[in-house]
Amino acid sequence: DGGGTNKEAFQTLKNVVKSYKAGQGGIDGGGCAIMKETDNYLYVQFESLKKGYIDDVEFALTKDTKGVQVRSGSRVGYTDFGVNAIRLNYLAS
Repeated sequence: DGGGTNKEAFQTLKNVVKSYKAGQGGIDGGGCAIMKETDNYLYVQFESLKKGYIDDVEFALTKDTKGVQVRSGSRVGYTDFGVNAIRLNYLAS
């Protein structure tokens, strides 16, 4: 059913997030902090360097979907100037 493969992929994703260094991809100069982690869920806060803005990013592995569900959003303002997309693309690469 691919469950093992999905779990392995999710563990790889968690390892990539844990190795994320501040300033990668030209963003997140303030680094990141893992706020909650389970076998199938990861909640991370990323911080910008200059203004200290926090972006919330959640990854979830669910039984009823293939792959990983992602929610990424800025806490403040109307636009993030593409930072969330840059971050997610960097993590995916």
